Amino acid sequence: MIRTFLIQAIIFTTILGCKRTDTKLTPTSNNDKINIELNVTYGEDFLEPQGAFTLSFQNNDQKDYTNCEITLNKKYRHSFNGLIEKEKGTLHSSDLKAGQKLTFMFSNDVSNGLLFEIKDKEFKRPNIIEFSCDSGKIQWKW
Repeated sequence: MIRTFLIQAIIFTTILGCKRTDTKLTPTSNNDKINIELNVTYGEDFLEPQGAFTLSFQNNDQKDYTNCEITLNKKYRHSFNGLIEKEKGTLHSSDLKAGQKLTFMFSNDVSNGLLFEIKDKEFKRPNIIEFSCDSGKIQWKW
């Protein structure tokens, strides 16, 4: 009985303590016909009061994209090289291979925000996300 109560308490606390939103964004600008899908996840909880988010870029093209970089809110920019990817760790390339998916996490304990030099203490998540590479660029609004 105590075990059942503890399990229910943990589930209840998790549900109340964490708001998480998963969204597939629709491009607002894609004149270069870049075939990238962007999924974003955003969450706030007692562990991340400033919020945490992930950006998952899926290359749905038959070709590789080279010299890739991300720009957040039209002012914070960084190439893929050096970013921390969810499964691969620190990337040593700025390429997004055909069919590849890369997920970048931004939170208090992952230094991707530091690499972008985000100094705004009120910054919780980007409103505008741009992916650019040698083939062109694509932009989403969140």
